Amino acid sequence: MTGWKILDGAGTETILSGQIGSNFDNRFLVISKPKGKLNNTGDAIILKDKNNNIIDGVYYGNWDSGFIEENAPVAKDPFSVARIFDGAETFNNKNDFVITQTPTKGEPNLITLTEEDKKEKKPSSADDSTELTVTAEGQIIISEIYPNPPGADTEGEWIELENIGTTEIDLAGWQIKDNSKKVFKISGKKFTTTIIKPGEFFIIERNISGLALNNDKETIKLVSPEDKTIQTISYKEDENVSENIAYALDEESDWVWTTTPTKNQKNIITILNHEPIVDIVCPKEALINETITCDASDSYDLEDDNLNFTWQIENQTISGPILNYQFTQKGSPEIVLIVSDGQLEVKESQKIKITNPNEKTVTKANTVKAATKKSSTAKTKTSKSQSIITAELKDIRKLAKDTKVKTKGVVSVLPNTFGKTTMYVAGSGMQLYMYKASWPDLKIGDLVEINGTLTEAQGETRIKLASQSDLKVIESQSPPEPKEIKISEIGEDLEGYLIKISGQLIEKNGSNFYLQDETGEGLVYIKQNTKINKTQYLEGDQLNITGIVSQNNEQYQILPRFNEDIQKKEAITPTKQTSLPENKMGQSVFKYLIATAVFLVLGLAMVIFKFRKPNT
Repeated sequence: MTGWKILDGAGTETILSGQIGSNFDNRFLVISKPKGKLNNTGDAIILKDKNNNIIDGVYYGNWDSGFIEENAPVAKDPFSVARIFDGAETFNNKNDFVITQTPTKGEPNLITLTEEDKKEKKPSSADDSTELTVTAEGQIIISEIYPNPPGADTEGEWIELENIGTTEIDLAGWQIKDNSKKVFKISGKKFTTTIIKPGEFFIIERNISGLALNNDKETIKLVSPEDKTIQTISYKEDENVSENIAYALDEESDWVWTTTPTKNQKNIITILNHEPIVDIVCPKEALINETITCDASDSYDLEDDNLNFTWQIENQTISGPILNYQFTQKGSPEIVLIVSDGQLEVKESQKIKITNPNEKTVTKANTVKAATKKSSTAKTKTSKSQSIITAELKDIRKLAKDTKVKTKGVVSVLPNTFGKTTMYVAGSGMQLYMYKASWPDLKIGDLVEINGTLTEAQGETRIKLASQSDLKVIESQSPPEPKEIKISEIGEDLEGYLIKISGQLIEKNGSNFYLQDETGEGLVYIKQNTKINKTQYLEGDQLNITGIVSQNNEQYQILPRFNEDIQKKEAITPTKQTSLPENKMGQSVFKYLIATAVFLVLGLAMVIFKFRKPNT
């Protein structure tokens, strides 16, 4: 908070320092002795960031804000005025704040109404409890989903809600919707109680709701009693979800698969590890003593773990992603590859036909001729792929897969930003991949010469490098400028480009941000390695986002590189005052208007008196 400031109604500044975080040990920053003074009858409190932007404000009591009827109330000693729940709208003082009998300095707000307020806030049928029950959409979230329990899914599936606020909530009337458009409404008929207290959980079992959670892909929505969608959670697995794992919200507000389901408890995240994705290319036939090459270097791991490659062939074991081998006898030997990420391993096997070119029989000669022809074709193809084609980066995509290429580009994304084996260059744009991850020292803006092989992974074209020597820094330049586009332009033509889009954040689901402009809606995906702080952005924010257009199978997404790639536009609130109200000036103008009115009335009276006819 260094450089931020608090201002009172008179404009007196209190400069802040220290840090404030999102965890429970560091959620609050108390300003014990602000400069100036806060008037008991009414004042303004304005929070500004280090760039002097107004972040939040509270007007209370009789302070003339221009909307005095919407001011927060005034608390008498020893009570305080507290925001009812976290995340309330800025400058909406009347509905966001209430007088509480329980001040909670440095702790979550506890709303204990005064006797007078209880009469106003609660219907006559309410009980004598002093706790304020608020239907606060910012307090209730889905925190965990359990779609594939051991045994029968009809008995064990559940969805967990959590109250992350400071007041208890009645969940009666809240709804859960699934991908099939089926709706379950929470009611007291199916639960012992529908009240969920702060920090507590509420479990919705499948045998109660009738909601069936798909094991491959699903979308779950949490809907408030006002029929407003509060939260949308989607998951998708290439294979069915494993048994006894849960989809849960972690401490960084990311949704992840965890092998430790925690029903009715705080989430414990033990990350689910996926098997490596193996991509192997081997010839189907060859001649005796011909050197064959099997290439598995396009294999990758979803968690970006290091992969170990083990080839098993003719009772031999060979390590590494690329296999070079000669067979000395004809036959159909089996080539076996085992790829491991240290926890899970995948085994792939492939048979290759080995023929003898010296066999003389007609039938065999024809076979040998065909085999030789195919082998010759393979050699020709290899020879073609080995010849290096020099081209500009923008023309690389037009070339065939497995073509050896030489080109130049400007570094737009450094290695280890999205993953240790990938980086990006601009002009136009392209992903570079190196299995060994032995990258040279690079800076954004470096012009580099690239020698590699054109390949593809998850639908995205990339250049595969064998070693550090395949990437040479030519010179340092200015960082590449992003291409400003509309969201509807995102697609194949801009794959790998560094672009910039602007729009409204219409949905936030863990690492997925959905941005909308006047042309359409796009997906912005926050990679974990970037360490981008996702919590500072809320649905409804207007954002400028810079990032790389990346393809993930059929889905195009924007990948921001670091915190500076996401800029929040300053909110404009035309109907609300967003600067300190000039209270004294307003009083002076009022006095001036009264004096003017009195003067006009006296002047008019004198004119009437002067021209009035005398009585006869």
